[in-house]
Amino acid sequence: MPNETPSPTFIRRSIKGRDADVFETTLRVAGTSYSNEDGSSRQRAIAKLTIGDTLTLVRELEYSHHDHDSAIMVFAKDGQIGYIERAVADAMAAEMDLGWDPQGLVVAVPTNMYDIGNVEIQLFEWA
Repeated sequence: MPNETPSPTFIRRSIKGRDADVFETTLRVAGTSYSNEDGSSRQRAIAKLTIGDTLTLVRELEYSHHDHDSAIMVFAKDGQIGYIERAVADAMAAEMDLGWDPQGLVVAVPTNMYDIGNVEIQLFEWA
């Protein structure tokens, strides 16, 4: 029997009063310690996050910082806070290019100013 990768497991739950299918795996947002190209502070946006906030994920088609073309930016209401980790983004990019529109759900936030990189999210899509 060939080695098969298990399909992702989603759980149906309510987010802000709407049904959503939530991916069970938790991801850490990468690149949180950098500033954005426009000079805005990712750390300031992260400091305003609370558990349960929803985040927008956007494919960056012209990613100039690294040698891969599957970067996925993570935005809070106050601006970009980082990127989806490269290994996960590589797997997600093709699906997003075909129309999949995942969102992020904040499940862990920094507890102090020295822990600013610890933003954890779960992926979900509205049902």
